[in-house]
Amino acid sequence: MSERGTAAEGRINWRRILPILLTTTLVGGVCGIFVINELDRQHDGAHLRSYTERALERALEISSAADQMLREMNAGSAPACSDQDLEMLRSIVLESRFMSDVGRISGDRVMCTGVRGRLRAPWGLSAPDRVDAAGTRFWTEGMPLPLQALPTGLVSRGNAVVFIAPHAYFDVDHPDPGISAAAVSSGGDYIYHRFAWDDDQPLEALGRPGWPRFIGARQISLCDPTQDICVVSLLRERGLLGTEPGRAAMAAAIGGGLLFGVMLLLSYLFGFLNDEKLPARLLRALKREALAVHDQPIVRLASG
Repeated sequence: MSERGTAAEGRINWRRILPILLTTTLVGGVCGIFVINELDRQHDGAHLRSYTERALERALEISSAADQMLREMNAGSAPACSDQDLEMLRSIVLESRFMSDVGRISGDRVMCTGVRGRLRAPWGLSAPDRVDAAGTRFWTEGMPLPLQALPTGLVSRGNAVVFIAPHAYFDVDHPDPGISAAAVSSGGDYIYHRFAWDDDQPLEALGRPGWPRFIGARQISLCDPTQDICVVSLLRERGLLGTEPGRAAMAAAIGGGLLFGVMLLLSYLFGFLNDEKLPARLLRALKREALAVHDQPIVRLASG
């Protein structure tokens, strides 16, 4: 057994090694928190994109359904609000997933609907909030009609009008906390529907190309090339202090424990734990007969 084999058998100098181990553990814990925070941010980004894709898909379904109904209603040959026309309107409402009612308009007044039939007192409408290139008129979601209990949006073309049901966006209307989203026109100048929106974020600022970035928020915008619809979603960035306490504690424990173990192993292998001086180590080796001493006489070559 060589002298090196006894190098780590001495007393441990905790005064020297303990500060190093504590510092290493602290650094490992902080690194663990940074790692888990970055993983959470990556997960948040993937979740935001997934939600935006689903919201855009639903907005396109509603837009396609409204367009199809307006085409069908304007292609009808029966006089507006006649018995035959009302029967067709009722049939359209019953078959629709996203419309609460459909009707006929004359000028700025609703004359009849599939659900209510002919109106004794026609409903007056304000000027549309948007008119697209095809002549389709849009009224922003709100309470534009008498005796209305829930907000609805109106879309009209020709003498036909459809009422978008309040539940049309039911499966995407309440995103997770921290997410704000809206279906808007591709130019950002009109809001079709607000899924959920944080009042601190200026939604009206979206009326410029490129979707301006908001401070402290991750943003995704997806558009459909065939329709004038985009969905823009925002998610408040998860800061380092925003990590869940339980996950942060677990990450800190794992990171600190790993670096603590690595540092302790390296200290042992390289003899940093040993506090013995060289004379004491030599004496211990001699006592255990782990070190042999050979007396070599000095021979002067010149003396022959």
